[in-house]
Amino acid sequence: IRLKRAVQLDLGHAHAWVGIGSAYHRMRKPELALEAFEKAAEADPDDGYTHRNLGGILIGFKRIPEAVEHLRKALSLMPDDPQSIFGLATALEEFGTDAADEEADALNLRFIQEHPTSPMVEAAEKARTAFAQKRLKSRSVGGFRPDVMMYIASALKTFAKQGSKDCR
Repeated sequence: IRLKRAVQLDLGHAHAWVGIGSAYHRMRKPELALEAFEKAAEADPDDGYTHRNLGGILIGFKRIPEAVEHLRKALSLMPDDPQSIFGLATALEEFGTDAADEEADALNLRFIQEHPTSPMVEAAEKARTAFAQKRLKSRSVGGFRPDVMMYIASALKTFAKQGSKDCR
């Protein structure tokens, strides 16, 4: 109520709009949160927190190019902000291009190194693992893994030497 009163008195009060957007987000009213964050961005286009929140909610609406734009702006304004780093990595993962995936992986690594105690580290590590698996699979011809086939062939040779009784 106080935040709404603040924006009634001053429509350009960006932080009040961010507060309203955050409140709507917690109340699971994403459309109203998006509207409030957009008003905050209009009121103060150079506020990093506004761009970070707007970018985050845009990911939820699958408006990825816009999300990336706002999260890049947030990171340029707040270069050490862990949520901006992680948010941009998350948005880039949704793009699905090789360049975006590479950038997202670099951001996740940076996040893990710079913010090792963050509760989001596990998610960043999982994202890096998924990226590594995707890259490995994309580089194999038709999903064929020569290294795996070599290990299987070696195991079969070992089993053949030992006989069926010892293999069991």
